[in-house]
Amino acid sequence: MVCHLLAFASGLFAFPDADTKEVTAVVQTTPVANAGDAADDPAIWVHPTDPGQSLILGTNKKAGLVVYALDGHQVQSLADAKINNVDVRQTVACNAPAAKPATIDLAAAGGRDDASIHVYRIDPKSRKLSKLGSAKTGLAECYGLCLYRPTSGPFAAKLFAFVNDKSGAIEQWLLEPRADSLAATLVRRWAVATQPEGMAADDDARILYLAEERRGLWRFPADPAEGDPKQDVPATLIDETAPKGRITPDIEGIAIYRGKKDTGYIIISAQGASEFLIYRRESKNQFVGSFSIAATPTIDAVQQSDGIEVTSSSLGALFPFGAFITQDGVVPGKNQNFKVVPWDSIANAFNPPLQISPAR
Repeated sequence: MVCHLLAFASGLFAFPDADTKEVTAVVQTTPVANAGDAADDPAIWVHPTDPGQSLILGTNKKAGLVVYALDGHQVQSLADAKINNVDVRQTVACNAPAAKPATIDLAAAGGRDDASIHVYRIDPKSRKLSKLGSAKTGLAECYGLCLYRPTSGPFAAKLFAFVNDKSGAIEQWLLEPRADSLAATLVRRWAVATQPEGMAADDDARILYLAEERRGLWRFPADPAEGDPKQDVPATLIDETAPKGRITPDIEGIAIYRGKKDTGYIIISAQGASEFLIYRRESKNQFVGSFSIAATPTIDAVQQSDGIEVTSSSLGALFPFGAFITQDGVVPGKNQNFKVVPWDSIANAFNPPLQISPAR
């Protein structure tokens, strides 16, 4: 992500159009410790028994990984690498016969400076992250990253990580967490023509969504072909950047709202317009609409947004119907941070309202 401050100052910055719905954030996190373009991508860990104790994970690409409570205050910082993107999967099978417990909650993050996938164990009791292991990729850097754990098909329940770099290269790694270590195997590699970053995998539909920042939003099959290292990877272009499509570049984060019976929404961050575009999760990913995050007396508007995340899970009293989280690229007088919007505020801004469905 590159902040387009010069364009903003010169009046070339694109603002949301009249059809874009406005919502407001109710929580903002403590700013990241580093100045400039530092905060990048959020993820959500849902507490298994007390959703109000869930966590927001955010990346500081100049320092590492930062962890926040739902009210926005920082609870942990891990200075492992210059982390760009982060993702979470819970109740992942632990690949060791004597492992206790049999499943663990994991966060994976991409290190730009060491081109590695860093994997952390999340302890539900302490709500703390600890390093499980790392895997060196074949990329120049880990720019975009997401996790994938299919719920069906030949690779059901296996855990994969997708990573990409600025050249357009994409790698898919099989991750095998053990009691106190990590094994990783490269299973697929391909490329897009220009710089990508944001990615999100739909575990149920077995689809990878990828943002080629100045080209468009892509859809790929997420499963690797069995026994074919030189496999072709078919691509579907869902929407393009202007003037061919409706997206104001750069396209940054991608998030998946899981609704009922494999329905829901794909949401992308259109950095050049400080807005978020919504597409249907099912069928051909038809465009639904867009929204922006306006200022309140206590929380500034979101500008030049980067990474995003959304959940349909209840997060307790603050966010009983789920939440949408975004990086905020411009926070007047402060370092960058993350903003949190109740999902029902977004859903009810549309007519008819969007789906509100706590996750399974």
